[in-house]
Amino acid sequence: MQHQESAELPIHSLSAKVRNIDKASRELSTVMSEQLDAVVASDATMVLQLTEKNASAQQYFHKAEQELIAELHTLTTGADDNEERITLESLKTRFPEYTAYITEWQNLITGNVKRLQQQQDHLVQLLEFAQEQNGLLMRSVYNLQNGKNMHYRPNGETSSVQSGIAVNQHG
Repeated sequence: MQHQESAELPIHSLSAKVRNIDKASRELSTVMSEQLDAVVASDATMVLQLTEKNASAQQYFHKAEQELIAELHTLTTGADDNEERITLESLKTRFPEYTAYITEWQNLITGNVKRLQQQQDHLVQLLEFAQEQNGLLMRSVYNLQNGKNMHYRPNGETSSVQSGIAVNQHG
């Protein structure tokens, strides 16, 4: 991202907020990549640790997001009050001389959000797959055990003795 001297930009504080949200999204992306690796490696301890780290990174990201929104409100104070939602796009009309910078910020933020969404989707898919495989494994284990615990009903038919444990059962 190209940057002019902060003093030259009347919207320099917005630029700082955009850089902060970029930093927060990169940090969150790094944590999510580590989570993906931990899930693939079936490292439950690491998954747990990274889940806590992810929560912290998400808080940082949301704080940066709120600061950006607050800065947008500050920059557009006195603008058209009919405007319900303040966006970077609306700044282009307010500061036409900085349209290129604002477009660059939009592209940066949009790219980061898309990357985070893709990682989140991938992580959810992996966790759902792991949960499904765990359920199948547990069913197999209990089916094998139940096969060894046969008894006969009064009518002579065989019946398995049900284990008292119901782990990872699908409804």
